[in-house]
Amino acid sequence: MTGLRANSSIDLVEMSRSTEVAASIARRDVLGIVGLLLGLAMVGMAIPAFIPQKEPVGTLVKVGTGSLREKYSSSGNIPGVSVWSVHGKRLGHAVGTKKRVYNGSPVDILVKHYHELGQPLAEYISITNGGIDAICVAYIGMKWNNDVYGWIGDVGGICGADWYYTDTVLKSKGGTPTAQFNPKCIWIDRDRSSGFRTQGISMHITDFDVSGEGRKMQYAKYPETMCSRPRFHAYEYMKTEDDIYIFDPPLEYGPGLVDKDIRKVLVGGKLTEDGRRPYRARRNDDYYRMPRSRPISRRQQKLRSQFKREVLVVSGSPYHKAEELCQSRTSVGPDFVSLSDNLFCDMEHREVWPLCNNGTATHGCFDVEERTMKGGAIGARDSISGRAIPRKSYRTVTNW
Repeated sequence: MTGLRANSSIDLVEMSRSTEVAASIARRDVLGIVGLLLGLAMVGMAIPAFIPQKEPVGTLVKVGTGSLREKYSSSGNIPGVSVWSVHGKRLGHAVGTKKRVYNGSPVDILVKHYHELGQPLAEYISITNGGIDAICVAYIGMKWNNDVYGWIGDVGGICGADWYYTDTVLKSKGGTPTAQFNPKCIWIDRDRSSGFRTQGISMHITDFDVSGEGRKMQYAKYPETMCSRPRFHAYEYMKTEDDIYIFDPPLEYGPGLVDKDIRKVLVGGKLTEDGRRPYRARRNDDYYRMPRSRPISRRQQKLRSQFKREVLVVSGSPYHKAEELCQSRTSVGPDFVSLSDNLFCDMEHREVWPLCNNGTATHGCFDVEERTMKGGAIGARDSISGRAIPRKSYRTVTNW
């Protein structure tokens, strides 16, 4: 991959090891990058179909949330959206509302530009929560004139944001059964009542066009170039009117959309100056440094462990893995059954259990039909692992 080191005498691997972002990503399972790149390609192909064809006076943004099911929804309040040019000029914004996005349905948001004529393409975008109800963002589609771009929640999942699975389906043109993908979604919340760490996100959305093979290879091999601010950033505190971080000067790209100079990517970014400075930037100069994965406090962990405990999700999707969900430090959501690998994820205790086979259970396992743990009295120890068998009951079961 020769394009990665164009115009750069610095060794990329050594530079990556020197950043907190790279160290954080190295501790995660980056095999998810393969699925992420597939999803980004899918959303890129699907954008023309799911964004209205009527030409808007401004930037049209579609925000898709995590679930399409009525009984379990990762929807919430309609989010606020702001867009900026490549040079960091705010082109317009749409304030979020307390109205709800029902049943995970996507919502169209028109961001009217402040000046209708002569406005450039919006390259940066921020999404913030519009009310106190959390929302789990599965994908973002953006259209301005004939330019369309997309982003999926798997990016946030790889980059350390709070995430969960979805039953949202992205399909390529033609809708062939083999060309579809279930993206992850990432949580943004205003009141922090569920232990989520993010009030908003921003991104250089044009950099998630993976039509170039060089960019695919770069993100797969060096995910820190995808996750570092300002290409993508999750904000602990954020409102729609807040400034965001941008590349200054703008990036240059080589063949296959690869970054010409990696030194200009892993920089932390510069704040725009036409809005309100983010809360932490006003209080702490350390906010200008390269971002790092924020720790999860004991209070947050307790709130997260109790989130949606009365709900069980059962999925047959091959993209949904109980072990991945349970082993991730940043996943948040209901207990989960993965039929594709015959495992149950207890999200409260972060433990994986096998599903029960037909017949009498002789060790700890989860019975999908009866929606409970088996293998002995509740509180007893599993005969194989020695783990305590947890008590499980649900008011709502959702099948994906």
